[in-house]
Amino acid sequence: MSPSDQPDQPYQPSRPRAPGAAGDGPVALAAVTAPEGSTSVEAFPLPAETTDTGLLRVEASGVCGTDVGLVANRALTGPTILGHHVVGRVESVGEAAASRWGVAPGDLVAVQEYLPCHACRWCRAGEFRFCDRVDLRTGGRRFGTTPVDEPPALWGGNAQYLHLPREALVHRLPESMAATRAVWLLPLANAFDWTLEAGRLGPGEAVVVVGPGQHGLACVVAAREAGAGTVVLVGTPGDDERLALGAKIGADHTVAAAPHAVVAEVLDRLGGAGADAVVNTSGAGPELLATLVQLAGRRGRIVEAGLARGHAPSLDMEAITARALAVVGARGRSLQAIDRAIVSLDTGAGPHPLDDLPSREVGLTQLDEVLRPGGTPGGRRAVHTVVRPWSDEAGSTGRADGSRAAHDA
Repeated sequence: MSPSDQPDQPYQPSRPRAPGAAGDGPVALAAVTAPEGSTSVEAFPLPAETTDTGLLRVEASGVCGTDVGLVANRALTGPTILGHHVVGRVESVGEAAASRWGVAPGDLVAVQEYLPCHACRWCRAGEFRFCDRVDLRTGGRRFGTTPVDEPPALWGGNAQYLHLPREALVHRLPESMAATRAVWLLPLANAFDWTLEAGRLGPGEAVVVVGPGQHGLACVVAAREAGAGTVVLVGTPGDDERLALGAKIGADHTVAAAPHAVVAEVLDRLGGAGADAVVNTSGAGPELLATLVQLAGRRGRIVEAGLARGHAPSLDMEAITARALAVVGARGRSLQAIDRAIVSLDTGAGPHPLDDLPSREVGLTQLDEVLRPGGTPGGRRAVHTVVRPWSDEAGSTGRADGSRAAHDA
C-alpha cells in the first residue's frame, strides 16, 4: 500500500487563522473557480454553528467530469468552490443536526451533492435526486455549484472546510476507510444505480459498458459484484490504456473501435447475441443511441446515464418493439446504491478493485492547472484526481480528464 492508501490519522481538530486575510477569526482556504475558467485560492471566515448545521473538515474531494465540463463550457454563474465528491471529518455539529445525521465530531463522513427541500413527494420517498430544488437544468442548488456570493460561501469540496446546512445529506463511513478510497463513494454508487437498478442487471447476464472513464470503470466493478456473466467495456481508438485497466478490474472483453465497427466487434465478443444491459457512460451525443439499440439483445435494457441532452436523429422503433427493448434514463443514485457502495468499499485492510486505478492527488494551488481549459497537460493516465486541501504536494500522475465522461446529474 502507498501512504495515500492508508487510513487517515486519528482526528485532531485544526482551524487555521489568517489575520488580515478574512478577519482575525478562523478561516478556511478554498480554491475559487471563476466563470471564465481561472482558479485561485482565497480565504473565507468559518460560519457560526447553529443547532441545525455543521462544519466538515474536508479530507478529500474528487474531481468529476461535471467539474471539468462546467469550466470548459463556462457554465458557472459566478465564482464558485467546485467539488461535490466530498469526504471529511465532522469538525462541529449542532444538536439537532447531529441527531438528524447520526454523527458526532470526529466522525468520518461522505456528503452527497444534493441540497433538497425534504418536503416534496420525491424527498419524502428518499429520491432526493428528483427534487426540483436540486435539478441543474433549472438552476438547482447543490454542493459544488453554488456560488461563493451566497453566504457562508463554503459550498464546495475544494476547500479546507465545507458548510453543512440543514438540508445536507450526510453518510457516516467506517473509521477504517481511507479518505482516498472513500472519495470513490458517489461514482461507485452511481455505477450500482445505473447498472443494477436502472439496468436491472442480474447474475449471469451480459452487460456492455460504453465509456472507459471514471464512471464506466466503476460500472465494471458494479457489474462484476452483481455476478454478471459477461462484461464488455467499449472505448474508442486511443483508449487502450483505460481499457487495459478495465480488463484488470473485471471486464471479460474490451473493444476499442471506430463507431462504424463497434457493433460487429461487440457482438462477436458476445457470441452473436446482444447484451442484456447496455450502460452508456460516455457522455456522447444522442447520435450514439442507434448504436446502443443494435448492441442490445431481446428484452435488453439500454441505460443513458448522466446529463444526456439533445434529440436522437433516428431511432429504430422496429428493433425496439421486435426485441422488446427498454430505453431508460439514469441520473445520480438512490440511497440503496449509496449503502451498497459503502459495503463494497469497506474491505478493511483488504484490497478493492478501484485501488488498482491510477489516481493523482493535488493541492488547492494546483487546481488552476487541473481545471483550466487548455491548462498544462499532465497526461491521461490518472483515472481519478483527488483534491487534498490541506496539502499542496502533488502525488501520482496524470490530470483530470473530462472527455466523454458521464456526469453525476
